[in-house]
Amino acid sequence: MTILLLYLLWSSDSGSSIVLSELLPFIDREDDVPDCLDVIVPEYLAVGNGDGCFAIEYDGMSAIQEDSIARLKGIYGGTVQVYTITEDQYNRAMDQYGCAIIKWPVDLPYQEFCTRNGIETSAAEGIAYISSLAYSDAAKDSIFIQDRANKVYYRLALEGADFDRPDLTEDTALQSTYYPASVILGCTSSALIPITEHSSQQVCRYEKESENENMRSIMAEGIFGDTFDFVRRMTDDFGTVTYMYGYGQKTLTVLQNGSYEYKADTSGESKGFFGDLETALNFVAQCGGWGSSSQGITYRLVKVEEKGTQRDRSYTFGFAEYIGNNRIYAESGVPMIVTVSSGSVSYYFRDAVTLTNFVSGDESLVCDAANVIASNASHMYKVENNDALSPDTDAAFSIIADSMDSVSMGYYLFASDDSLFPCWVVRLKSGSCFFFDLYGGSPLGFSR
Repeated sequence: MTILLLYLLWSSDSGSSIVLSELLPFIDREDDVPDCLDVIVPEYLAVGNGDGCFAIEYDGMSAIQEDSIARLKGIYGGTVQVYTITEDQYNRAMDQYGCAIIKWPVDLPYQEFCTRNGIETSAAEGIAYISSLAYSDAAKDSIFIQDRANKVYYRLALEGADFDRPDLTEDTALQSTYYPASVILGCTSSALIPITEHSSQQVCRYEKESENENMRSIMAEGIFGDTFDFVRRMTDDFGTVTYMYGYGQKTLTVLQNGSYEYKADTSGESKGFFGDLETALNFVAQCGGWGSSSQGITYRLVKVEEKGTQRDRSYTFGFAEYIGNNRIYAESGVPMIVTVSSGSVSYYFRDAVTLTNFVSGDESLVCDAANVIASNASHMYKVENNDALSPDTDAAFSIIADSMDSVSMGYYLFASDDSLFPCWVVRLKSGSCFFFDLYGGSPLGFSR
């Protein structure tokens, strides 16, 4: 065997060169690459009747997104007028008239979003990002766009148009209503909070993806491919394993906790938001994969960070795991991060989980969200300010209530016993998230 391998290595016949995938039993799998719009999914559809209350729809958001794209195509089919409006004008149109608001978890570059979906936007070149899209009976010939990143609001008007609000499902229309926090808590926040809410969520079980014996091979094969025979393997005293190609041009580190971290030198030119997102989606498909929706967990884009300009631009994409429409939260942040620099992947972090036992019960009443916030305001203030001396209870409540960005339900990842716990998620404008028992209201954890 030694003589044969030396012959293959030293043979002058290039056709006899060693190809790792021909010598080793690589795992045979097909890479399932999602489309960009499969991971860019609106958070919710909020529908109001002009009386200050809203019903929120979480199901069917992909269809709602397609409907909105079709409406944007329609409005640009005529002579569209673009107006910049104030936040106060926008809020009055949403609060005092029948309306529908579609909110995305990230700010999407508006021109690229339209180009990607075949929407002609010559009349709206000044719009930088789209964070939410809305309709209001205050101006039924218009579509409203919020650019959250720049704190700007737009009204796109087409003379003679008559936009109806997207429909709610029957179940959602019958469920409890949501009110702005300013109405319920007497603060300045516009975060929507339910008066009463029901859920079928129960404690589920998970296991770390790294416990799959094949996972490390899948990652290494996807990253190094047929060059894996030139990769050095190093193990430190703490059990961390590092695979290195060349002089550090590519490294894959398997950390003690089972997470994976990849770094690489890159060169080239950015392909823009959607082009770089496609690069990230393809890379993940080859290096670990996106799993299967039949396994109960899907991925959505929940975080984007942009740096640089033009060809040197880089995008850092953060993906979260979902069970149905409920996101899985962890104190460590998102389970998958991909940075695309100059058109190539320069950083990849993966710390995903897989479901081992999914449990769902009958719809039951959950703990009142407003009471959860009021009861834990001092706790949130103290944690948010690094255990600083808390002010009196009323002052802490006022500060926390004013700084709320959103309130939603999800699953909290309990690393100590491999469980996913139903929770309320209170997100502050600073980006911090606090997690509370969905049925009991007690604190579970937080992340920054």
